[in-house]
Amino acid sequence: MDRELDDLNKKLEVSEQDIRTAEQTARRVTTLAGVIDAFRERQRTIAEAATERVCTTLSIIADQIQENGLSPDTSPSLDTLQQQCSMLETLIENERYAQVLQHDRVSPRSIEPRIRELDESLPIPERTHARVHLDIVSKLLDGIHESLAMLGEENDDRMAYRDDLEEIKSEIDEVEERLQSDNVPSPEQTTRPLLDDCLRMSDLVAQAAADQRLADTLAETIQEGDFIVDCDVAACKKAGDGEKLLDELGNEITSKAELSEAKRLEQLLVEHDGSVVRTAEATDYTVDAIIEELSQLYQAGNVADVHVEFGK
Repeated sequence: MDRELDDLNKKLEVSEQDIRTAEQTARRVTTLAGVIDAFRERQRTIAEAATERVCTTLSIIADQIQENGLSPDTSPSLDTLQQQCSMLETLIENERYAQVLQHDRVSPRSIEPRIRELDESLPIPERTHARVHLDIVSKLLDGIHESLAMLGEENDDRMAYRDDLEEIKSEIDEVEERLQSDNVPSPEQTTRPLLDDCLRMSDLVAQAAADQRLADTLAETIQEGDFIVDCDVAACKKAGDGEKLLDELGNEITSKAELSEAKRLEQLLVEHDGSVVRTAEATDYTVDAIIEELSQLYQAGNVADVHVEFGK
């Protein structure tokens, strides 16, 4: 019994190198999960903002249609568009963000032009139509402010979009003044372009907020994993520079993987008394690959001696 236990213990014996390799593998898996989470957060931010943008726009137009008992002759119908928006909202609730953005038939980008056609077909007075546009703009501005608040202190987009926002607010004031006069401006020449500008800005600011979320999550992954990267993580986070953080994290993981591979080969050679041929026969390494790696280890000063045995 003792002998069997001893044999079993030898079979289950785990070297320090095995432990280190397992720890490094677990760390890489954890890091990969962090990167996936970061991109999922980015995707979520974009999908939620896009869905809210189209559904809010359609809701305000639908209210106007119902209040005035209108029956606009458009294809698809108002009911169909409302069903599609409801579908997008359900996908968001179920965290199906990729499907929201990439669906072949129903997505925010496919619905937006149809909502525009519905808006253009509304048989209502110009003053009322302009008010509808301003109501939509007001709702969109709320979302834009929320997205801007997410941006880091040193994010270039933060100030750039704030300046654009001031221009939009100035345009709104001008339109409001003209709506008070007897000479009501045409919505196609005033509030519709203003609404289009606001829709574009809503999209761009949401993209910036998504990039900021990516940077925030990657920075957290780097800090929690104690990775040593060649950049100022805090500064990249403030600037919303997720691309820089991702590059540096990738470089760190790659260098660690290369180091781990060298250590693994070193351990295998020790186990086979330094024999290149026996190591190749017992592992998935080829003789050429081992010699190439040994050459690099020798140049780095990690090989004390090389013994060559010639065949007869």
